[in-house]
This record gives sequence, structure tokens and C-alpha cells, in this order.
Amino acid sequence: MSTKNFIKATGELSDDSIHLINYDKIAEEEKFDGFFCILTSKLGYDYKKILEVYGNLWRIEESFKITKSDLQTRPIYVRTQKHIEGHMLICYTALLILRLLQYKLKDKEISVNRIKQVLNACTCVLPNDQAVMLDEIGGLLSFKEKPSTKGEMVETLTYDETKDQIRSDYQKIQKSFGVKFDYAASTREDFNKYLKQIKYRVSKK
Repeated sequence: MSTKNFIKATGELSDDSIHLINYDKIAEEEKFDGFFCILTSKLGYDYKKILEVYGNLWRIEESFKITKSDLQTRPIYVRTQKHIEGHMLICYTALLILRLLQYKLKDKEISVNRIKQVLNACTCVLPNDQAVMLDEIGGLLSFKEKPSTKGEMVETLTYDETKDQIRSDYQKIQKSFGVKFDYAASTREDFNKYLKQIKYRVSKK
């Protein structure tokens, strides 16, 4: 529908608005009823690849949100060019690490906020030059889960007194990397060997 305030036959202005329905335009648009169109510049992609890429666009949008909120990219409190570049490098390196962790977790992926809680809980004490004492990981109750209408397990708003969320997420991350290092004391030599054996590998499909 379009609106005009002049009379086409005479070219005179009208005091009243004249509403017109463009039936040709309606007929043209009806050809696409029931279809969802995606425009792309990737001409070499088949329809499956296009749908896959489109389905992951939310991750890009979420990444911007994460950098602004969780990683506190802005506001920037430094002023020199080198300091600003260093700040941005740290933030985007942190984003990369978070995304790699989520990718490694695959179907057991957990939120950025929960990964932050786990990493913040991973602390240690150096009592002397020879030893490393890892603090116990945990400290936050999980929510109880129940099956949804689709059969998937979803969280409720009720706490599970028997399950520690941070501890559980920490174990998921350890399992995804095939390592196990819990609350313990270790020599620095053994601890450094343990760190070196952790490698990030991406399996090729």
C-alpha cells in the first residue's frame, strides 16, 4: 500500500490522503510465501554449507557481546597506542581461549560465564621454591536438572545440594583434554611436566 496527496489525472494537490494498493507488488511477493531467503557472496558453497554458516552467525554476535561484557574490552582505561593495542590483544586472546575450550567440550559445551568461574577457581599456592599446592576446585551449587518436552535435560531454578557446579564443569574440561589434576601438592618439576603435556588438538573430520 502506498499513500499520496495529489491527483494523478490533474496533478493537483488533494486535501485528503489517497491510499493505493499495488496488486502487482503483492503478486510478486506472494511468489516467495513459505520461503526464507538467504543472500550470500559465497558462490562456491552448496546449500548445506550456506545453512551451516548461517546457523553459526549467532556465535559471531555473541562474541561481540562477550568481549564487551565478560572480557570488559570497553571502556578502555589506557591511553597510549601501545597500551590500547596490548589491552585489545589480551581481550581477544582470552576470547580465543574461551572459544577453543567450548569447541573442545563439543556437546558438553558450557557458557562463558561458567568457564570463567572454573578458571577463576583454578588457583595455587607456592609455599617454597620446590612445591606447588593446588587449591580445591569448587564452591558453587548446581541447579537440578529435569527432562524437557523434547527429552533434553534442562536446568531448573532449584539448587542441587549434592552437586557442585564449578567442580562438575572443571571435571568436564579435564575430561575433554584427557588430563586429571585435582586438589594436590606437587613439585614444581612435576607440575611443569604436567603443563607441557596438555596440548590442544583439533580432530580432522
